[in-house]
Amino acid sequence: MLILEIEEVSAGYGMGPDILSRVSVRFEAGLIHCLIGPNGAGKSTLLRVIAGLLRPRSGRVLLEGKVISGLRPDQILAHGICLVPQDRSLFPDMTVRENLLMGGYIERDQRQVSRRMEEVLEIFPEVRRHLNHRAGTLSGGEQQMVAIARGLMVHPRVMMLDEPSLGLAPLVVDRIFEAISRLKTMGITVLIVEQNVRKGLAYADRGYVLDMGRLSFEGPAREVMEDPRLQELYLGRMVLSNREVQG
Repeated sequence: MLILEIEEVSAGYGMGPDILSRVSVRFEAGLIHCLIGPNGAGKSTLLRVIAGLLRPRSGRVLLEGKVISGLRPDQILAHGICLVPQDRSLFPDMTVRENLLMGGYIERDQRQVSRRMEEVLEIFPEVRRHLNHRAGTLSGGEQQMVAIARGLMVHPRVMMLDEPSLGLAPLVVDRIFEAISRLKTMGITVLIVEQNVRKGLAYADRGYVLDMGRLSFEGPAREVMEDPRLQELYLGRMVLSNREVQG
């Protein structure tokens, strides 16, 4: 069953050119979807459009058949779509517990908030150990876990993760992706933007390759990983970059 549909979306920032150019893509409910592509391909921009942080210049976004691309970010969050951005956006001077509670601010039933926090802490026992610590004192990996845990406090139907492995040690990255896999077992649809192509596709059900603001190709994650076009895309960018440096 489809949960998200992106129809002919073009988007950019300010008066600048389009970063996304008539992108159309569909995401199935309950699967892990990995968006990959070179820097500047428009991956993070697509997540921002879905989250309502950037309005498309044309096209539309639909959640279960209903248009949401005109809604405010808080309204889209209330519909169950949560974005964990690259910078994690934690409140560094607040405790981990307070950060988690901020994630559940739209829930008025405090008993429900307490239940959700306990569920989240079962997924991230590392977070439980730091509940009374200021978020800004944690390591990068611990902060990423807190950021994902805070997103889960809204009980999302769709969770979007922008570069969850960025700057983290390999062992920590493994732990993050193990937790992401568990989201799928909870029935949450996951969208990941990931520069670590092998890791992202290894945990995903489907892969989507963006290049220069367009959807280049998509398919089952394993087939995308083995597709020669993927290697050509990345190797081509590397060769061009090396030539620019030498020039």
